[in-house]
Amino acid sequence: MFKSFLENKQHEELALKFAEEKHAGQKRKFTGEPYIVHPKQVADLVKKFGGDSIMIQAAYLHDVLEDTNTTFEELEDNFGSMIAYLVKELTNDFNKLKELGKTNYLVQKMNKMSSNALIIKLADRLSNVSDFDTADLKWAKKYSKQTEEILNQLKHLNPTHERIIKEIRSKLI
Repeated sequence: MFKSFLENKQHEELALKFAEEKHAGQKRKFTGEPYIVHPKQVADLVKKFGGDSIMIQAAYLHDVLEDTNTTFEELEDNFGSMIAYLVKELTNDFNKLKELGKTNYLVQKMNKMSSNALIIKLADRLSNVSDFDTADLKWAKKYSKQTEEILNQLKHLNPTHERIIKEIRSKLI
C-alpha cells in the first residue's frame, strides 16, 4: 500500500510538472498570475472532494489539450489512456460550443460526463468563481449567471457533486 501511495504521488508530480511546462508563459485572466495556479487549485479541490490519483493527475492536465499545443497522443504516451481520455472528456469542442452557445453546450456536455470528469469540471468552476474578488465585476456577474443556469440543469448528481455545487453556489454573485 505504501508503495502505491508513493507511485501515485510521483505520477501526480509528473502531471504537475508536465502542466507547468505546457502552460509556461500563460497568465490567468484578471489576476495576471501564472496560469498554472488554476490547475493546481483544481487539483487541490479534487483532492479535497476525495478524488483519486487518476483524477488529480487529470485535474492538473485538464486544460492542456484546449490551451496548449499538447496532443491527445502525447498525453496518452506520457500518462496512459485513462488519464488521456479523462482530459479529452473535459476538453471543449469549439465547433459544438459555437453551434449551441456556451451555456447550452456546457449543460449538454456536463450531463453526459462520467462522474469523475464531472467532479473535475465542477472543481474547475469552483476555482473560477473563487477568483471573483479579483475579476472584472461585469464578467463575474455574467459568469455567475451562466454557472447558476448550468447548475440548475445538471442531472444524475451524486453526494460529491452536490457538495461541490453547494460550495460553488456560496461564491456566486
